[in-house]
Amino acid sequence: MRNSKERLQRYILESQTRPMNGASRGLKILAFMYKLIGRKTIAHSLVCSGRCDGCSACVRACPNKAISLKGSAPVRSRHCRGCLLCVYACPKRAFEIPVLALVGACVLLFLPFDDWIIRLFSLNIPKDYHSAKYAISSLVLWGIGYAIALFVFEALVMLLSRTALFKRLGEIPWVHRLREKINPVRVFPAILPPSANAARIREKRNS
Repeated sequence: MRNSKERLQRYILESQTRPMNGASRGLKILAFMYKLIGRKTIAHSLVCSGRCDGCSACVRACPNKAISLKGSAPVRSRHCRGCLLCVYACPKRAFEIPVLALVGACVLLFLPFDDWIIRLFSLNIPKDYHSAKYAISSLVLWGIGYAIALFVFEALVMLLSRTALFKRLGEIPWVHRLREKINPVRVFPAILPPSANAARIREKRNS
């Protein structure tokens, strides 16, 4: 128990002291893409690789009680807030983001959801690229379309990720290495619960 807490503190410290200004260009682009998608969405899209041994460290680490074990695999509920403490707490580093989920989310960024919504509902919005009204309306409609498409795509990926075929694909060496490179813990620090933050502030004051 003590070793798992020390490991969690070490992972969090590494993430919070990692300088992004010295990061590679690829990592900066990845960080920008992740921030567009949102850490909560990314947390919900994480899958657990075959390295998971059902130790339940992620369940104990979650401050929102959003993770439970079904069989030997952790499952998130809607209460997940994207703090990523579960990812840092895992001794096997078994939480990974599906490559398909990241590629799909990036492809969705380039789809013309605003045009599709205007045509689908026959909205009376003249296409005038010099009009501020059209620009704002288009941006709002695109955002709504992207959010809906991302939700549907995420649910589909989660269903597929639980199949035996996708679990076997995840164990292919080059796929596993790619997942390690795009792991969200390389970009996002863990968000500590308020009680932990208060304890850290007290420690700084006493030191």
